[in-house]
Amino acid sequence: MTDTSTNISTAVAAIAARRTDPPAVGTVEAPVPSKVEAALLDARAAAAMCGISRSLWLALHNSGRIPLPVRLGRRVLWRREELSAWIKAGCPSRQVWHAGSRPRQGYVSQEGGRP
Repeated sequence: MTDTSTNISTAVAAIAARRTDPPAVGTVEAPVPSKVEAALLDARAAAAMCGISRSLWLALHNSGRIPLPVRLGRRVLWRREELSAWIKAGCPSRQVWHAGSRPRQGYVSQEGGRP
């Protein structure tokens, strides 16, 4: 195994070992996020939720080890509830995670057609 794949495997194992929701993040001065903002996380927030760096999060995304993101315009976001469930399930690979679920509405596969 290469160093990168070893790091990814170690990170996935560490995330799975936690299996708890992180404490709420925010300060008194911070504006209250809308329901959409609270439900969707960018790569930095998703990585923080899992206790890893943004660069490692993106490496996990590129290797197919985390759930599929949602795209809003050019933004790439992950569902907070889905990440919590994914962590509680032991952080299975993307293929295993999405095997039992029905395709999301509005998702367009990489091949350009609807799944």
